[in-house]
Amino acid sequence: QDDYLDAFGNPENFGKQLGGDIIENKKTFLYLNARELGTSEMVLEMEQLFSIKPKNPEQKIGEVRDIYEKSGAAEATRTEIEKYTMKAYQKLDSLKIAENNKEALRQFALNLMDRQV
Repeated sequence: QDDYLDAFGNPENFGKQLGGDIIENKKTFLYLNARELGTSEMVLEMEQLFSIKPKNPEQKIGEVRDIYEKSGAAEATRTEIEKYTMKAYQKLDSLKIAENNKEALRQFALNLMDRQV
C-alpha cells in the first residue's frame, strides 16, 4: 500500500511527497507489475523514464503514473492490497488471543489501510 500511496495518494494525508519512489527510480511493486502487464512500448518508455532524474520531475511522475494505470498495474496493486489485507484479518481471527486484543490489532490495521488515497 505504501508503494501505491506514494504514486497515487494525497500528499497531505499520506505525509510524503507524491511520486517520491518514481523520482528515485525505485523498482516498486507497481513498477514490476507494469513491466509484467504493460505492452512492450510501455515497458520501453518506463525503462527510459527510470533511467533519468530530471530537475523538474512532474512530467516524469505523470507519465509513469499513466503507464501504471494503462498497463493495469495500479488495479493489480489495489487487488493485491485487498487480498493480503483479507488474509491478515483471517489470520488474526484464527489467533488464540483475547478478543479485545484482536480488536486493537484490527483497529491498527484499519488505520493503516484507511490512509487516504
